[in-house]
Amino acid sequence: MDSPINPLIRYAPDPDTSKQKLIFAGMSYRVFWPVAVDQAHRFLPNGPTREVEVLWLKRLAAQNGQLVVTLLSRIALEACTIESTARVLMAIEAPENILIEGPPATSKNSSLELGCALVGLPVLRVNLSAGSHPTDLIGKFAPATDGETGWRWSNGPVPTAMQGSCMLNLDEGNLALAGVLDRLASLADADRKLRLSEYDDRELVAHPDFRLAITMNSATEEGRRLLSRPLRSRFVHYFPRRPGEAEFLATARHWAFGQPAAAVEFDGQSWSLPKVEPLLPALGRVEQHEELLPLIARFHTAVAARCEERAIGRDRREPYVFDRRTYFAFFRSLNHALANAPRHRADVTPLLQRVLGQHYVQAVEPGPDREAVQDQGALIEIRRLHLTLATPGCPPRRRT
Repeated sequence: MDSPINPLIRYAPDPDTSKQKLIFAGMSYRVFWPVAVDQAHRFLPNGPTREVEVLWLKRLAAQNGQLVVTLLSRIALEACTIESTARVLMAIEAPENILIEGPPATSKNSSLELGCALVGLPVLRVNLSAGSHPTDLIGKFAPATDGETGWRWSNGPVPTAMQGSCMLNLDEGNLALAGVLDRLASLADADRKLRLSEYDDRELVAHPDFRLAITMNSATEEGRRLLSRPLRSRFVHYFPRRPGEAEFLATARHWAFGQPAAAVEFDGQSWSLPKVEPLLPALGRVEQHEELLPLIARFHTAVAARCEERAIGRDRREPYVFDRRTYFAFFRSLNHALANAPRHRADVTPLLQRVLGQHYVQAVEPGPDREAVQDQGALIEIRRLHLTLATPGCPPRRRT
């Protein structure tokens, strides 16, 4: 019997195996859980796999069910996110290495985590930097800590992830020196091999359910490096779409009510969406939310676009950044303020003005830049609203 989460995401028995399969936006995908470690004995120099590493992989799998719930509460299933998640699932299924590149806050890691969680594939995320060294990934000798003397080899995250069903996510890949990622080029080949030249020159073979991803901001960002052509050729590229006003509005509704909309259009079809526990429920108590949320989405989108075009901040060396993280920080602060409002049905307009000022108006320099933010038409309309709160337990009033 099918056990649906919603029409967009559901699980069904796989007639070819004893396991379930995921059906996401009408496409079928294999489910990985539980984590398999049947080849793990190959990866440690002292015989069988250390129990702690097996338990670590199994614990990641055990946490997967709760992770799906957490991610679906935090991530709005709007068109951009659905597209990115579907692309991740296709890469996992193929299988193929995926390189997700785009501006900050375009759900690169969130979509990867959601796609992996839906099929029960644990994610090991390794944050790279300009100071990263190949030994940080492969492993190194370190002083023994178990009462023995001398030095002992310690696996890095790459051999650990290779032991079972796992997605290795090399985050901020183009911050590291080129030689760091090129050290893993053979692991990105079809046979998934890695020679442990740092230890005893043995050749490691990844578990069949091992997957590899790189997530990174665009190379035009400060401090980024170009990946080598041989490494890039081993990955399929995906550039996620930037969210627009419709996506920002859907996200706000999701945080306030646990559902971005009753349905969403994707791949030429309409998909109904689930309703989960709202992440920021105090927002839903604003009785004028039908007017307020679209205006905030329009205001944020307009400010972000003008900053991107350098119409705001043209004299600054470093541009202003207003993205999904700014948007969430604003709504989180507003939700906290509304949850602590002193009186029900009180006028909370001044409270909104204060939070908007903190996260948008005061986030740019006084003078022409600040005036440009304050002159946005959507902000002017927001200031004209008279906002009140519904009594807890009572739904907000709707216009007739």
